[in-house]
Amino acid sequence: NELILAIRQTKKPVIMSTGMSTKSEIGKAVDTLAARSGWDYNNFALLACTGAYPANIVDLNLERLNTLQELYPNIPIGYSGH
Repeated sequence: NELILAIRQTKKPVIMSTGMSTKSEIGKAVDTLAARSGWDYNNFALLACTGAYPANIVDLNLERLNTLQELYPNIPIGYSGH
């Protein structure tokens, strides 16, 4: 949480990769960043990814893109690959 608070203070755009993070951890990170004064969802994106490298196609869990979009409809969602 300290790292996210420090990032928030920079007021720079954030691209957050969510690999190996739980829904709860992602939610806490989004909530922490959203607490910033002047919050703008256009300056933030969440990327779905896997921690495995090299990753097999079956391990990519691309359905997570839909899950993140449903949870955070105002935040751009993308994919991060190796």
